[in-house]
Amino acid sequence: MLPGDVSSAELQWLSFKFDGDSHSCNWFLGSLTCYWQSGGSKTGLSEGIIGDFGSAKNVSTWVSGAAYARVYIDGKDDEPPLYEHEVKTADKHNGDAEHTNILFDLCGDKAVFVPPMNVGDGNVWSYARGGDSSAFENGVVDRFRMTYDKNVGQIDEMTVYLDGDDWYPEYITVSNANGRDGTEPVTFDIGFMLEKKQTYYFDVTRTETEACFDQNGFLDAQKVIDLLAGSKQEYVSFDVKKTDVLDKSVLAYLKESGKNIIMNMKLDDGDARANGSQSMLRWIFKGADITDTTRDVRLGFSLLTPTEAGVSHLAADGSAACVRFSHEGPLPGMIEVHANLERFGSFAPRQKFFLYHYDESSDALESCNQDAVLDNDRTVPFSIATPRRTS
Repeated sequence: MLPGDVSSAELQWLSFKFDGDSHSCNWFLGSLTCYWQSGGSKTGLSEGIIGDFGSAKNVSTWVSGAAYARVYIDGKDDEPPLYEHEVKTADKHNGDAEHTNILFDLCGDKAVFVPPMNVGDGNVWSYARGGDSSAFENGVVDRFRMTYDKNVGQIDEMTVYLDGDDWYPEYITVSNANGRDGTEPVTFDIGFMLEKKQTYYFDVTRTETEACFDQNGFLDAQKVIDLLAGSKQEYVSFDVKKTDVLDKSVLAYLKESGKNIIMNMKLDDGDARANGSQSMLRWIFKGADITDTTRDVRLGFSLLTPTEAGVSHLAADGSAACVRFSHEGPLPGMIEVHANLERFGSFAPRQKFFLYHYDESSDALESCNQDAVLDNDRTVPFSIATPRRTS
């Protein structure tokens, strides 16, 4: 309560603290409204009445017992901020994390340490959806705020740890909700499945991949290696042309370092590069799975109906899709591929697919002893070691 001769216009900030678990966001504060005494003294000790109130200040933040949280009315915000997280969970089979704990750890240019904040337990308040307590569902954008005990400055790194289910986030955008410290929001593009009981490190490498292409829009192998060497991030994504080639020197570096890269491609004539999650085919090269670094990999592909592929006598249109790869011969190891089947209108989400190789010499389909489920975004994942015509 404010003294009677102090107006709400003089109020700069409000500070509050919750005496709870220091590693849990277990109090969600929606808003604060300021009241003051109409006839009180400057000390605020004399009797008075509550005669007026200021406007309600939106807070919408999770509060932990480890830090004082502040709502700033005016002035530069260089104190503990409210960090807003916007999270898009991919529309993937088993990609949601409704019943898991997710720990977020932020770093910035101030080089200060803040303890990781725990969001989860199946009870995250996402004000983007009117308070639905079931956050991180497939295909949904969630927004929530958390108070850290220090301002990390311009955010450039984030660590995510899952204590529960696997989770497939498309992106996570973090910003200072107070918006008074001059920092800019940062988006971490992810686009792969995070496994439970694992810690994942993300930095701003994604925004720097543009420098890895030559004047014709193709990957420069040495620039790719230099970027990977300077990044702590385990997965780095590149939006490439359908006619691009992954150089064997990059494969050798991946094998040596254990890092991983994702190649996104569009379905077109090869003149344009992909756009992240909108790609029609995605290669995922994992350093731990690479065994052969003696040859380049041609990344091109085509998505065809059985008739277009010349195999309609083996599989009818509407019952199968064919992926034709430009690369011939063995791959450097077992490689994960995600193909978007949106152009095939006959397939429904959650439909099960069985993988076959087409052998031209025998004009027959050979089972790969592998099945996959079509995700809600019409993408089907599978793994290959020797690409031929795959149905």
